[in-house]
Amino acid sequence: MSESGEMGLAQSRRLGAARLIVGLVQGLALYLLYRAGDQRVWPATEPMLFVALGLVLFFVPLIAVQGAGSMRLRTLLGWCAGAAITLALLGAYDRWRIWLFFSRAMLLAKTGA
Repeated sequence: MSESGEMGLAQSRRLGAARLIVGLVQGLALYLLYRAGDQRVWPATEPMLFVALGLVLFFVPLIAVQGAGSMRLRTLLGWCAGAAITLALLGAYDRWRIWLFFSRAMLLAKTGA
């Protein structure tokens, strides 16, 4: 095999190992989050945090795996950080809106309006 072929194989193996590690860490994190929700312990007791974590743990590793090998590390980390912040804010906003809706409904039910 040529020199460049061996480098390509080594890089391919490194990339495969990195993707495997990301997948295993993602699976473990989502499993722990599921268990917390099932047993009703923290962070499941904080709905805004729980949903934000769920979105981040589900989608950001997918972005990392897809971008690995085709983007520079610094660029990939920037994309992952931006996606994590955006997803966390969207998840927290979703729970806040639901809380706001039910708060108003309860207030209207108490006042009889």
